[in-house]
Amino acid sequence: MSQAFTEALDRAARSLCGPAPNGQPNLRFGHVTLPLTYRADFDRHGTHYVSLETSSPFRTMFVVPGFEAQQIRERKAEGKNTIVWAYPQLLTVLKRGRARPGTGPDAWKDNILPRNVFVVFSVDLSFPVDCALALLGVVQWALDVSMRSSAAIRILALSTDKDLTVFNRLINQRQRHTLLCVDLSNLGQPHEEYSFHGLEDESFEEEIVSTMAISQPHSRHVLLLFRDDVDVDVISETTNTAFDEQLLDSDYILPSRQRLQGMFSLTDEDHQNGIGGRSILCAQNEKPLMFFRGFTHMHMVFGMPSFKLVFDRVKAQVVQAEVETSNLERHVQMSWSRQPDVQEVHIYCPSTGLQEFLKDGPRHHRAIDHHHAGAFIAAVFSLHTWGLEPVSVLRCFELNEQLLVGMLFRLSRQQIVDNCNVLRPGRFLTGPSGSLFQDLLPAVRYDYQIAYFLAIESSHPLVAQVKMQVATLLTMGLVSSIEIRGCTTESLPWLAKNCWGYGRELAATGTIWLALGLWKRLARDHNDFQGCSRFSGNHMLSTLDGVVSTPMISVRNYETVVADIFKVLSHHEIFVSTKVVHEESAFSPARSQELQYHLLRAYAHQLTMSQCHNLVRTINTIISTGTDVAGIGHINLPHLFDIEAMAASEAACLRYDELPETTVSFGICGGFANQNTALNLNRVSASFWTGIPAALVLAWKREIGLRAPLDIQLDCTVDVPVIKK
Repeated sequence: MSQAFTEALDRAARSLCGPAPNGQPNLRFGHVTLPLTYRADFDRHGTHYVSLETSSPFRTMFVVPGFEAQQIRERKAEGKNTIVWAYPQLLTVLKRGRARPGTGPDAWKDNILPRNVFVVFSVDLSFPVDCALALLGVVQWALDVSMRSSAAIRILALSTDKDLTVFNRLINQRQRHTLLCVDLSNLGQPHEEYSFHGLEDESFEEEIVSTMAISQPHSRHVLLLFRDDVDVDVISETTNTAFDEQLLDSDYILPSRQRLQGMFSLTDEDHQNGIGGRSILCAQNEKPLMFFRGFTHMHMVFGMPSFKLVFDRVKAQVVQAEVETSNLERHVQMSWSRQPDVQEVHIYCPSTGLQEFLKDGPRHHRAIDHHHAGAFIAAVFSLHTWGLEPVSVLRCFELNEQLLVGMLFRLSRQQIVDNCNVLRPGRFLTGPSGSLFQDLLPAVRYDYQIAYFLAIESSHPLVAQVKMQVATLLTMGLVSSIEIRGCTTESLPWLAKNCWGYGRELAATGTIWLALGLWKRLARDHNDFQGCSRFSGNHMLSTLDGVVSTPMISVRNYETVVADIFKVLSHHEIFVSTKVVHEESAFSPARSQELQYHLLRAYAHQLTMSQCHNLVRTINTIISTGTDVAGIGHINLPHLFDIEAMAASEAACLRYDELPETTVSFGICGGFANQNTALNLNRVSASFWTGIPAALVLAWKREIGLRAPLDIQLDCTVDVPVIKK
């Protein structure tokens, strides 16, 4: 970054660290707006974080995303006792630092954080749950501890959004504070110069080939692709250029600095070894991490509508749906055009005008508005002992009211939030299960249903062990964990017979248990995957003559997730094994039913009713919303279960709504994807189905006191906002 930027940032920090107004706590808040290229600028010059570190008379604490933590640790100023934490680390420290319920300085243990501290908090505008909770937590801590006369606390938020309203609202919901705001977003950025190619017909390959054809011989090209439908092979073959293909998504896999340097540069040695260019498929919200070096031409292909996990308000379910590129993502992509070391930058856009493209799109895509909404709302309620009013806090984050009310009802029905009336919200579940639930959320990637499934008290450590295995596969995603090839419904008995481990007696009743048994068969046949680390991520491990397989990358993901869950369970003195080789015996019927019952409790709002009319036609419906499940199964995990036959066996147990010509079977569906049609907007497909005995559904109804029909009691759809602002 330029010297002018560094000096302006230094002035802002020194101003914030000055004395607080007389008669007020020694606490001040500030917000600096950074350019979108700040990560690449810091990598190039190493200035702005170091400048902040040396501007303050207090001890400095950086709270940043994982990639930025990695950057800062490499560039820390000599002799400075600086703290560098990613969001989850700060959140853990704050939770462990509580001394008693309520507000005020005595609510916190002494010395969990320095009382004289300059906190630099880099805000991720996609607001992952850990970022949102860490920001909330550090603001509450500062407001409490600053009431001590010995404290001197300064908090500086850094973001690329000029209007960081969330930060301001969190501060002012308890006390009025003047926020020092400095906008440096246009200061010191590399010059923006590019050629624009507007293509409504999206013929990107042809246009890129034409552009490359008029470049000088021996030019070096980098393709930066924010969409996955560009055929790099066509460009490579037509231009006779060998492209080294890479993937960049630092939220999914945190790249090392060494790997990034290799990705962002093309050396003479690379060129001599036949690499003519590089192609990088980039996440749509990825900010520039480095500037490109060694390339003469850069070709940027802007994003298109993509599939994301969203909370569909009509269906009241998390579904995979095609969504438009957000306005924030479009501007992030545009910021990559600022490349000081690249001679020519070409932008290819599915629009006739760049400015029109940059103005369009929804404001943002935030996980807390969609697939992490349940976890975030539950986590905020879990902090009610901090003296917070949960609904007021949630409003600070501008959650959709319809989503908020519907999710509160759902959490209340599942007894995660107790006695939750939207006008007088109750408390978060208490006791060991509540504490375990909170700690499990980050381990299961903030899927509250998986965390709840694990947190329900188990009758025996072996039940908890199987639940840990199931939770790990669900966290990974069943369809990405295992592949079954060449099988039909007739193959199910053979597959179930060849499953391994505790819980295998349920394999014929649904995808979750079948996938678990086959995964453990893979693990057993490969000695609990010991010695497999030598294989590349794409290497396939298989069993049963290749019918069942998994890529090595899935094994590594499994080992990472299961280790995270194991650590949490051990902390709560729930001792299980991560090995499956010795799981030779079968579970008793009571333990098998316990597994199914806990699954039902966690996924009650994904409970489906399959009505089989004369055993000819099956209609699968999500009970809580009346949503049709139009198809079940995935290419990796085909649906092999005869629901009609299961319904026939259930007929003696239950008649639903006194439908004399209809037999009923219950199950849990998941992995939803939108199936919108002109005739029915309330329709999804599901990637998996797992049967639940009707007797357990009836037992669950009795346990929670449901007297009305299931569809009424589970209904969590909200037509209009009902919480008054």
